[in-house]
Amino acid sequence: MTEAAESVSPPHYLGHRERLRDRFRKGGADALGEYELLELILFRVMPRRDVKPLAKALIARFGSFAEAN
Repeated sequence: MTEAAESVSPPHYLGHRERLRDRFRKGGADALGEYELLELILFRVMPRRDVKPLAKALIARFGSFAEAN
């Protein structure tokens, strides 16, 4: 492997879903933002797709997690 390939850090989104699940398990809903709670739901419906932009758009459109749900 070349030196340049070894110094490249992994993309920030790798492990995102697992990190959100862990934060939810440890701190409950209060540990997450509204769009992150919506992401947890959307993960199940839309596997293998980045759902953060959709979650943020839904919160922006409806104003809150409660209204978007």
